[in-house]
Amino acid sequence: MRLRAGAVVLAVVLPTVLAACGGGTATGSQPLVADHVHGVVAGSQSAEIVLATHYGLEQSEDAGATWQADNGLGEEMVAAIVKLPSDYVASLQPMAGMQMPRMTAANMSTPGMSMGAASTPNIGYSNNTHRWYSGQGIPPGAAVAALAAGSNGSTVWASLIGFGIYESTDAGRSWQRMIPAAVPVSDLLVVGANLLFATPSGLFVTDAAAPSMPGLPELSQPVNDMTTLPNCGSCVVAALGSGGVAASRDGGVTWRQIADSPTFDELSAPPATSALFGMVPSAADANHGVWRSTDGGTTWTKVLTATLIDHLYAMPAAAGRPPEILAFQWGINVFSSADDGVTWSPLSHIPTP
Repeated sequence: MRLRAGAVVLAVVLPTVLAACGGGTATGSQPLVADHVHGVVAGSQSAEIVLATHYGLEQSEDAGATWQADNGLGEEMVAAIVKLPSDYVASLQPMAGMQMPRMTAANMSTPGMSMGAASTPNIGYSNNTHRWYSGQGIPPGAAVAALAAGSNGSTVWASLIGFGIYESTDAGRSWQRMIPAAVPVSDLLVVGANLLFATPSGLFVTDAAAPSMPGLPELSQPVNDMTTLPNCGSCVVAALGSGGVAASRDGGVTWRQIADSPTFDELSAPPATSALFGMVPSAADANHGVWRSTDGGTTWTKVLTATLIDHLYAMPAAAGRPPEILAFQWGINVFSSADDGVTWSPLSHIPTP
């Protein structure tokens, strides 16, 4: 989960839809909040996918056709996950009513143990998603707003609400605060040598090797999400909280605003595709669905009319399998596209836990 500045984050609260994605409590065996995806990363094999969801991890070994629970982080909310070459880093947001055992120094490598706020920090690392270890240096109980992988294969960035921006240079094992900040940092992105971070005041850019809090934002308005563009190491697009997008070709230093597009909650430019995608999950927005752009965000076409889709993932081509893009809807329903996101069809469903 990424906290957004200036955007409404939808949650399906059975049987109604409310504007919040919090740690819902369970009522009997029925969760209050419908399960949904907070992050998607590749598994260790070519056809494997790992989902960070509201109720733990889910894994597919057949490119999303079928799914099974991965109990490595129990049933608590996995708020974010990133994959490094040999490791995974994830953050948790414990939920009231989920009676999961807490991770301690004695059992922190045991499957199903949680990195809860009552014991150890809410960021952990793993080399297989099944056994997790608690990272060191994060203030106990800190709420993690966003995670982002660095550019060298071992660096990870985290924004902690009320604490600022932290960095790990050893794949999540130890953390150090790099930018103290009381203002919430809602999103992080590494573009080349630059670290981009979004606050309610706008988007700031700093040197990833020597980060600091700049005096003025490079883009002085709220940003919902950011993504890099394939085949352009310095290109980045930002979804603006007021609607439209802004594009930069120099790592986020200068921007060109493009107003003629919906207000996207999420952006995605999967490496295996040639297009940029924007997502409008809210059913209350007439533009709800998945939108596609082939010119870096200047023009857009709606390609999937469905509510509550807010994550995409690209499966690269493999032996006997063409490249596919997957879209994840609250529920969790999975859609797939085999033609670079032009057309879509239902693929699979993950039952509510």
